[in-house]
Parts: sequence; structure tokens; C-alpha cells
Amino acid sequence: MAKTMNFEVENYNVREANDSYAIVRAYVVNVGKNNNQTNFEKENIERAIPSILNVPLIGIYSPIKDDFKSHAHNEGEKRQTYAVGVVPESANPHFEVLDNGLEYLVVDMVVWKNYFPSFFNRMAQNEEDGRKTTISMEISANMKTAKKMEDGTLNIIDFKFCGICLLGNDVNPRNSRCRTKSFKIRRRKNRNYR
Repeated sequence: MAKTMNFEVENYNVREANDSYAIVRAYVVNVGKNNNQTNFEKENIERAIPSILNVPLIGIYSPIKDDFKSHAHNEGEKRQTYAVGVVPESANPHFEVLDNGLEYLVVDMVVWKNYFPSFFNRMAQNEEDGRKTTISMEISANMKTAKKMEDGTLNIIDFKFCGICLLGNDVNPRNSRCRTKSFKIRRRKNRNYR
């Protein structure tokens, strides 16, 4: 039996690529326990890496809040959800240990600036304001293989990546131990991307 699960993190780096798209380096999932009572062992993450290639970067943008929302929770929100980028075949999946001592799966994603200017401009403004746009991985987990650990944490063994979602500043990430170090992204003054 497969179950869809969401896991929020704040780790990503944004680099300017050209006027059409930006490359976003995302720290998708940490090895070990997360604050939402789940555990991901490195070998299980490594097995799931092929499934992250070509998954979408998705989000719901609220012009009223000028920010992203959360995951789609109903049919109306699903219709408001846009694929604003992709984890390409050239995503360079690898592991890095960050300053917080945690090891992460890292991928490079593409954000399409011209087609979704509100999404990119919100990410850019967050960077300029010293805030981070939280991202959340969406996975489909085989619950028949998941195992409860002694402390009650659920060890996720067999899973596939389904997407990565942009979250608003008012959405509390489930993995609050994550930290972000990022490149400064540049927007041309007096120009919105269209």
C-alpha cells in the first residue's frame, strides 16, 4: 500500500542562470530522523534517487498574500497548483553535510522565470529580504515496508519522489532543523520577468 507524504525543508540555494530560468540547488531530505517522526536511511534515499529526476517543482501562488500557499489539500487547490520548474536529468544528485551536521540529498532544479514571474519574483524578494522559501518533498511511500523504530519513529524504507513544492512563509516546516546558505540572486531593477 502506497501513501503520499510531504516533508518540508528550508534548504536551497538559488543561482541566476539567464533571463529564462534560474537554477535552484535544493537540499531535499536529510539522512536520519526528521521532526515529523520519520527516518530516512542513506541507502534508502540512494535507492529512490532515480525517481527524483524529471519530477516537477510545484506551487500555489496567492496574489493577495504575495506569497506561496501550502500543498494542495482539495480539488480547488489542485487546480491552482502550477508546475513552475523541474528536477532535470542533469540534476546532479549527491549528498552534502551542512553546518548543522546533517547529511542531505542535494539536487539542482530549474525554475522557469519567464512563464511564472510571480513565483520567481517571490523567491527573489525572499532572498533579498533575507528570508528563505521553504520547499517540501512529496513522496509516495510503500507503507508495507515501513518499520516502527523503538522510539516510535517511522523508518521509511521504500519510497519514490513525486514532486517538490514551494511553501509560503506562514507554513511551518516539519523539519525545522534545516538551515539555508544561499547565493544572492539578482533581479534586474524595474523589470519583472514575463
